[in-house]
Amino acid sequence: MTQFTPLHVEPVVREHGNPVDWVVLLHGVFARGRNLSGIARRLTRARPGIGALLIDLPLHGHNAGREGDAGVDGGSAASGRSGGSGGSGGSGGDEWWTIRGMATAVARTLHERGISPLAIAGHSLGGKVAAHLAAGGAHEGTVHDRPFELWMLDATCAPLPRRGMPWRVLEVLKQHPGPFHTRREASTALKSQGLPAFIVTWLAGGMFRRGGRLHWPWNLAALAALLADYARDDACGLIARPAGSAAVHVVKAEDSPLLDHAALTRLATMAQAGAPIHIHHLPGTHWFHSENPDALADLMARHLASPCHR
Repeated sequence: MTQFTPLHVEPVVREHGNPVDWVVLLHGVFARGRNLSGIARRLTRARPGIGALLIDLPLHGHNAGREGDAGVDGGSAASGRSGGSGGSGGSGGDEWWTIRGMATAVARTLHERGISPLAIAGHSLGGKVAAHLAAGGAHEGTVHDRPFELWMLDATCAPLPRRGMPWRVLEVLKQHPGPFHTRREASTALKSQGLPAFIVTWLAGGMFRRGGRLHWPWNLAALAALLADYARDDACGLIARPAGSAAVHVVKAEDSPLLDHAALTRLATMAQAGAPIHIHHLPGTHWFHSENPDALADLMARHLASPCHR
């Protein structure tokens, strides 16, 4: 078994604050923990005593390229920082390019820090990772010595068709793997494929320099495997009777197609059958955490339990 290397964690605390409890924030694909810093800052200001932990998931942020390429077809040829020592994935069959493996890596990271959080909130793919963390003893290094709240931020527990922006971004990156001389060169290449300007700016901001050239930070073969697992994974049974979650809050972005009518109907049926699911609606697109962070942070602040009183 590969030696476990904890994931990168960035704490966010109120100035002069001394948190007595923590909210864990998990990002989506191609992102990093710091992309949720706006929510984290607002939440810690609104709720004294609470700190936030921004975690870079495996294959992303500070963890990109740390996992090595073993077990992913084409991984050695993928664009991204080449291999490294240690591994930030799971063990016992939980691979880091799967949703379950990512959940195991998060659980073990929190376990090593001695943290049993007040809540775990995940955006998009991160929401499905968070749902797996509610699965009880399924993951080494349990995070629920006490119940935590699960927040799924425009995230679905259900399987998905393999289409939409994440798959489009992956295909464009495969067509333009780099390296590039400048970010402008990289951005022009992506825009030529029709990606929205704000997506291009976000992707280009994550590039790193090596050998005088700019590279994408991701192992694209591993991300392809991750997206395939994300699409087929069905985590709805995990939140219907969550072993470690006191409540499940699903936040639907009104202008996002991710949580469609069928998905919302399934969640409502589960709630009527006794699942501790609460559905909220907020205006905005899938990226509402960046477009309207005040509204999202206010919603979470109003519904989060009091620290140490669960």
